[in-house]
Amino acid sequence: MRFITLNSEKIVSDKFDMETIVVNLFTGSYYSLKGSAIHIFNCLEFSSHTTSTLKNYFVDLTEEQALQIDSLIEQMLSENLLLEQTQSPLIGQENIEKVNYQEISFEVFNDMQELILLDPIHEVDAKGWPHENKEG
Repeated sequence: MRFITLNSEKIVSDKFDMETIVVNLFTGSYYSLKGSAIHIFNCLEFSSHTTSTLKNYFVDLTEEQALQIDSLIEQMLSENLLLEQTQSPLIGQENIEKVNYQEISFEVFNDMQELILLDPIHEVDAKGWPHENKEG
């Protein structure tokens, strides 16, 4: 059985009202997820799933919509946003509500690759960035 999980060591994401932006820190590409792609990403955020369990989180899914979910998973795997595992350390299905399917939108952007790779995304504290390391 094939389990899918987020490649959390290589990506960061931010959620907005109707869109989730994901950045691959190793390639510099970033991605726009809309529609049911957001729900799938949210499901994967905390646990591994099979494609079958992901499809179960949608109400009255048609065969065409199921194929679109398969296609999204394959695209996200090829972009190294997801990882494939043969075993699942955790499968969380309990608290995920079923939703109506919305057209999936998955867009890839490479226009800022050089900038993202040159100056990676990082957390900034109250001192700001950059700041001199006064240790040693």
